Amino acid sequence: MSRSRGLFFAFASLNASALVFVLGREGLRLVPFWSFLFYWYLFGLFPFAAMARARPETLPWRFRRANLKALGVFFALDTVSALAFFWSLSHLPAAMSSFLSQIGLLFVVLIGVGWLGERYTRAEAAGTLLILAGLALMAYTAQRGQRLGIALSLVASLTWALSHFWMKRLMRDENPWALAHLRNVVYFLISMPGLIWLREWPTVGSSWAWAVLAAGGLIGPFCNMGFRYEAVRALGVSRVSLIVAQNPLLVLLMTPLMGQELPSVRQIIGGIIALSGTIALLMGAPQQSSPAGPATTAST
Repeated sequence: MSRSRGLFFAFASLNASALVFVLGREGLRLVPFWSFLFYWYLFGLFPFAAMARARPETLPWRFRRANLKALGVFFALDTVSALAFFWSLSHLPAAMSSFLSQIGLLFVVLIGVGWLGERYTRAEAAGTLLILAGLALMAYTAQRGQRLGIALSLVASLTWALSHFWMKRLMRDENPWALAHLRNVVYFLISMPGLIWLREWPTVGSSWAWAVLAAGGLIGPFCNMGFRYEAVRALGVSRVSLIVAQNPLLVLLMTPLMGQELPSVRQIIGGIIALSGTIALLMGAPQQSSPAGPATTAST
């Protein structure tokens, strides 16, 4: 793939990841939580089905038997991450949630140092301090209802970081589109017991809500991961991560257009401090060439 095409996919992934926060927040404002998950992943099934028809290797059951254990651990962690992410998004402005997602990369770095014995550079140490300072400022200025969202966002980031190492193992042998397809199917199925338990019929009240969920199902589960993988294959992890890490700034621009609330000025300042820490982490991290290297957001 050419460099120009890789840049196209990287910036497409940047836009897709930002839209996950904006459309997710809007959908959760309009539709109950479990109904939201049901339709978000229902609409995600259609583009995956179309791709699988053209490319059978992307079918969601084509995995090697030797990887079934890794697949199980990955989904146990990633399911918690996805549920915590959307639950946190129901309590937080989209822009604040996107800033908080930057801590996922910090968890990846710290787990890599503590678990895998990777080298911890001075730039990464500086990035860690900046992320923690930004997080502290956002938490200190948060309203009471937002503190639950912050706690859930931390849970989502930690479990995403842990699942990331299992995903890297899977990506050495498996088709990433097949994994993305399986994720969509699993989360769609998970939404059903939630609806049954709460005796909640998956209803949608307006045509605008239908449009938000349909767009989110296409952009979130399908485009967000697919575009990023294609970009990483052409440009490498570090370059793509630096581009996608800017999604909070794009979310800040998108939220007023959707009529959504913005964080306070102090929370935005804390988010920008955290974002600068993310950039320092990425600039200081050892170069990686694997297409399954770290992304910068836990969005799904």
